Amino acid sequence: MEIAAADRDRNFVIIQLQGATYVGQAGYDFKVSKEKVPHGFGYLRLDDGSQHQGFFERGRAAGKGVLLTPAGLQLEGEWRENARIGAFRVVDASGAQWSERYAPDGMRTSRRRLRLESAPCTAGADSTTLGAAAAGLSLIRICEATRLGMVSYP
Repeated sequence: MEIAAADRDRNFVIIQLQGATYVGQAGYDFKVSKEKVPHGFGYLRLDDGSQHQGFFERGRAAGKGVLLTPAGLQLEGEWRENARIGAFRVVDASGAQWSERYAPDGMRTSRRRLRLESAPCTAGADSTTLGAAAAGLSLIRICEATRLGMVSYP
């Protein structure tokens, strides 16, 4: 794996973790390890094919982020210590959209299907989707832009 020139300019590094590969900004947390850990903005690809794109603190997902699963599930919201917290927007593989809420301990407290008229989302976890998400587009809007064949900015 090699880092693109634009990512090198943002001080991105590659870190091989147990069961995952991280590409992004990094720092040191000597309480955890003497090695660099994810810290700042980056992309984490797990061995199961899942990808988390967003912010990290001391090696853990923290702040806004998007999780894409191999089953086609897309979860967008806020993380703290690798746990989902607060409101999340979810799109399943069929294109159905959900609103979920998570307690501060990461436990889901509610789930409500959003009744939206739209075709199934076909946006996958490719570099275009992740790049658009990094630029501030939500995955919901990326799906709609993909479906309509246009780009939409917030």
